[in-house]
Amino acid sequence: MKKLLIVAHPNTNGHAYMLAHAFETESIQAWHEVDRIDLYAPDYRQDYLVFPGDPDPKQALMHKKISRADELVFFFPIWWFDCPAILKNWFDVNFSSWFAFKYKKWSLTPYKLLTWKSARIIATAWGPTWLYYTLGATLWINFAIGRLGYCGITLRSYTVFGSIHQWMDKHKEADIKEKVKKIALR
Repeated sequence: MKKLLIVAHPNTNGHAYMLAHAFETESIQAWHEVDRIDLYAPDYRQDYLVFPGDPDPKQALMHKKISRADELVFFFPIWWFDCPAILKNWFDVNFSSWFAFKYKKWSLTPYKLLTWKSARIIATAWGPTWLYYTLGATLWINFAIGRLGYCGITLRSYTVFGSIHQWMDKHKEADIKEKVKKIALR
């Protein structure tokens, strides 16, 4: 399986990176092909307000990486009950019409051009985990039905690790890494 990891956190020493590294390591050991995009790295950072039709070599690179992948795995912190703006921009720029979907005349549903792909979300949050599975359910809906579902991608798992400020305990951090490694093998 070819996995594309998309990491959206400005701190390379943060929890999202730690979890992405654990996922990547376990996936490689299970003989999966893994590619990683750090949305804050200069090679992958994309401008906001890119209009359709504007030539963008980074968009072509992203389209190639998305097309090759069987599974997209998103790692990010939850901010204001949603993903960071840089990840929203990534969707705006790269999940464009004629690549990710195509409108049908007189229909509410599009032609879904990224079918047969799946996705996973592994997010971190400062608040308690239960909060993001109840009040924060709009994030899951936005991804499962909107951002991914609209293009035909199936959301296979949605995992939130809350109360990250309490991860200073190395035993808890090790437990969370083990959970992420199990997700990588599903």
